[in-house]
Amino acid sequence: MLLIVVGADRGFCGPYNRLILTKVDARIAHLRATCPADTLEALAVGVTALAHLRRCHPDVTVRGAVPLGRPRGTAATATRICDAVLVDFAVGRIDRVEVLYTRFVSLLLNRPAIRTLLPLTPTGLEAPDDEVFSLTSEGGQFALAPIPPHVGASSPDVVLPGGAGAAAASSSRSPPPPPPPPLPFLEEPDGVLLLNALVPMYINSQLTRMLREALAAELASRLGAMTAARDNAQALGKRLTAEYNRARQAGITTELMDIIGGSML
Repeated sequence: MLLIVVGADRGFCGPYNRLILTKVDARIAHLRATCPADTLEALAVGVTALAHLRRCHPDVTVRGAVPLGRPRGTAATATRICDAVLVDFAVGRIDRVEVLYTRFVSLLLNRPAIRTLLPLTPTGLEAPDDEVFSLTSEGGQFALAPIPPHVGASSPDVVLPGGAGAAAASSSRSPPPPPPPPLPFLEEPDGVLLLNALVPMYINSQLTRMLREALAAELASRLGAMTAARDNAQALGKRLTAEYNRARQAGITTELMDIIGGSML
């Protein structure tokens, strides 16, 4: 099993590193209790992730480390990682790949997350709180319409079994019509070739999105930390200025009292 740990390249980003590294510690502790320790490997993305793995988890084999870099370099970093991971997964060297990263929610909220990159499942590719859109056409123009989560979970037409009016509702309703037969279509090229071409592209795009979300969360956390540091520095400057003015005024008052007292003698 391979864990891809995404951290920051630098500090001064508030609780960003602490939250994701705490998530890493909890996940590694859970995996140690469920699978052999020699089957666990890690790939560090970011300087802090590499330093934490070497310091706190020396028994975990670190296969390599790459810097997170700048936003323009995340696609190249994701491509390098995907090329190596897909080869090892295809030959059976690893059977599962998980990505531990920080999910960007807003400028004030970031959440550490764990996503399974491999193996793929035919359903459930999106996270529960992902915003999903549907492609529609209105007035001859393509448009994106958001799909609300849990469609049909609270439909007013649903009648609970055993409730009032359940028998009447069941007797008045006709059985649903059978689904229409699937339309025939041609695959060109073959479906296996399409999957071999599309699956690596999909995995690459998912990993690129995770890296960019982690980088956005890091920059947002650093922005908040630097804003708090600036506010604290300004408040400290005002307090020190007030103390300096009070001490200066007290010194001037003392000197004036000495002068006045000496002239009266």
